[in-house]
Amino acid sequence: MKKLIIILLMASPFVSNGQNIQVAIGNSFSTMDWQFKYDWGGVEEFYTAPIIGAAIDLNVEYMEKDWYSLSSNFGFFQSGGKIATDEVHDNWIVTETANMGYNLSLGTNFNFIPINNRLQLMLSIGPRIDYLIPQENSTMDRLDDIRKIHLGITGSPAVYYKFDKIKIGLRASYLHRFTYLMNTEPYISDNWWEPSKLGVVAKDRSIINSQFVIGFQL
Repeated sequence: MKKLIIILLMASPFVSNGQNIQVAIGNSFSTMDWQFKYDWGGVEEFYTAPIIGAAIDLNVEYMEKDWYSLSSNFGFFQSGGKIATDEVHDNWIVTETANMGYNLSLGTNFNFIPINNRLQLMLSIGPRIDYLIPQENSTMDRLDDIRKIHLGITGSPAVYYKFDKIKIGLRASYLHRFTYLMNTEPYISDNWWEPSKLGVVAKDRSIINSQFVIGFQL
């Protein structure tokens, strides 16, 4: 119920008359920590190199005043990591060189606008909820163990130039998640029909989006 209330609050501006509609297109730059845990206590790290993906957002900015505004966004971005050239895994034959997920996100931001004339500087922060869709064949048969719903926070500096009814600019966003992608302990099966499993501790180390933004005043 709490998650439903958060989603409804974040989505409410999309069904009202927003003051400014923005489309943002760019790239995501992400790294992750992915560790396999053995039953004897050892760990082995995988996917230590960063990946570059796509990042697309639809934003509604509203309640705009001289020095602040609110905005809500629905977005898509890719996240994950890939096998680094210096990774050595003697006990593995690694066929999945990338570990990538597709994310649908919904968020609301408070925007502080210290410069607001033709040139606009905006500093934003706010909560976000993500739905993660793991890429098939990218997590060594552990797709069912990956957490799908994630809560996080987004911080973004942006610079815009405003025309009469249009503004264009650049925005960088740091997306932090409070939740693990996966956190399981090793499982040793005593039954021939039930396979044993290594433990996995996995979380996003950093997700940074860099985007070109165009906004239309309503």
